[in-house]
Amino acid sequence: MSFFEAAFLGFIQGLTEFLPVSSSGHLAIFQSLMGLNKPTLSFNIFLHMATLLAVGVFFWKDIWNLRKDFKMVAYIVIGTLPAVLVGLVLKDAIEAAFTSLRLVGFGLLITGVLDILSDRKMNQQLAAETAAPKQDTLGEEIHKKKQITPISALLVGIVQSVAILPGISRSGSTVFAGVHLGWNRITAFKFSFMLSIPAILGASVLQMLELRQTGLTDVEPVQFLVGGAAALVTGFLSLVLLKYIMQKAQFQIFGYYCLVIGALTLAMSLR
Repeated sequence: MSFFEAAFLGFIQGLTEFLPVSSSGHLAIFQSLMGLNKPTLSFNIFLHMATLLAVGVFFWKDIWNLRKDFKMVAYIVIGTLPAVLVGLVLKDAIEAAFTSLRLVGFGLLITGVLDILSDRKMNQQLAAETAAPKQDTLGEEIHKKKQITPISALLVGIVQSVAILPGISRSGSTVFAGVHLGWNRITAFKFSFMLSIPAILGASVLQMLELRQTGLTDVEPVQFLVGGAAALVTGFLSLVLLKYIMQKAQFQIFGYYCLVIGALTLAMSLR
């Protein structure tokens, strides 16, 4: 893997991991278009840990407040269970699906539709709002509005488990589920990314177990650092951007983008 490949893959991972456009789908597309080497397992783990660090930095206050909010911790656990079950049971089939650009294209089309439907729901909320209260923490906002329940957390978790498929955005699908369950935009945004912490961590742990069998790679330390730094910085900036866009209820930008990229990917796969 070259210096450029490490930096580029880190940039793409960080930029698309949190935006509702599917990071896995974009990595598959760019690797195919540019003939980039497939990231080694250890490098892939390092990129995921870098994006996990971006979540920790961005949501540090909400994460810190979880120490005294056992109800919210329970909601996160409930929402994580479906993805854990699907990941363990269908692991091999899911990995095989990522080699198909056609499936990636279909997944991106689905993501585009979900993003557009989310945008319509958010704009309905925006039109109905008169003076939205400003809360500092995830727990305070949810408990005051009584928006999240064990059942709704489980439903969002089930939707997140479907997003394991290539091209379907985890953040896009969970935000879609949240706003259509009646949560406001910021609640859906925050809960979606609180769910991303165990999801990313769990996937990394599974990959680490595989690494015990395959062994370490010959990737140079500087390539790890460059790729990880690119993923961390772009991941944090993408969270800032996404929060701003959700506050303004402009989610359709991502939806139309995914429809275009999905259609082009399908066309490319049929050549």
